[in-house]
Amino acid sequence: MRRSVLGAALLVAALLVVVSASAHQTQHRQDSGDTGDTVVSFTFDDIWEDQRPALDVLEQHQMNATIYAISSRVSAKGSLGLLDLKGYVQHGFEVGGHTVDHVDLTTVTADEAAHQVCDDRVKLINMGFEVRSFAYPHGAHDPAVERLVHDCGYDSGRALPGLRSLGYGCLEGCPPAESIPPMDPYVIRTPTTVRDSTTVEMLKTYVTQAEESGGGWVPLVFHHICDNGCADNSVSIATFSEFVDWLDERQTTTKVQTVGRVMHPPPSAAMPPMSTASAVTLWGRGIGQTEVMAAGLAAGLLGMASYRLLTRKNRYVTARE
Repeated sequence: MRRSVLGAALLVAALLVVVSASAHQTQHRQDSGDTGDTVVSFTFDDIWEDQRPALDVLEQHQMNATIYAISSRVSAKGSLGLLDLKGYVQHGFEVGGHTVDHVDLTTVTADEAAHQVCDDRVKLINMGFEVRSFAYPHGAHDPAVERLVHDCGYDSGRALPGLRSLGYGCLEGCPPAESIPPMDPYVIRTPTTVRDSTTVEMLKTYVTQAEESGGGWVPLVFHHICDNGCADNSVSIATFSEFVDWLDERQTTTKVQTVGRVMHPPPSAAMPPMSTASAVTLWGRGIGQTEVMAAGLAAGLLGMASYRLLTRKNRYVTARE
């Protein structure tokens, strides 16, 4: 009799573990954004004023971007102003950090690096922005710099490059897309910086090669938007607009999100997060709604098993009497 009860209890406990683990894995996939989608993030470095036409194109298409701001340049001549940045944020854009003065963090002292990274974030927060994404100036970083970015309160660091790029950059051995979530949140990989020689077809390939490989994250890096007499790290507004028009037609396969949104996807509507009041703790860890349902099912099955065993015992005793 005791063996039967113990066997039933173990069976129910195993059921609870399997259902609970399955629910936990499903929630993790939803939270991480690992759905097979391709996600493009438009990222703009240095807050140059000539970026405005491209940012406006994205806004017209109800898309957004992450604007990595050098805090000392906000509202300076040739740069986007504070009201510009706040206006874009109101339309779903994100402002991230890019140091106080755009210095190579691997070439300065530890104190100077801390000033450049931490004080940059503080200044941007004091301007009214929620700042959690960072981009390394010149793409330069090392383990000490990555730790500093983490310690200053950022939860991501965008590097350069690391993903497969056409025409220049990595062609062999580099992945076509960053993973979601990224393999290392403080070394987010990208294709090579968009340049004056970047064509619309090259930009399209950055997206389609990710789609064809099963999806992933494609952060694109832009500096200047310029048509004539431009720096080599610029692209024409015509090229940019044509690419955005093409991307807008692929909404069923590819999404556009800020870096912050990719790193922190909204809770799934199918499985809303538990509130503090409704959270349950079992064996020292919090469990969610689905796991609570599984526990209830297990308890019910255990009760049924116990009832049947007790009924058999009563029948046996009655027969003997």
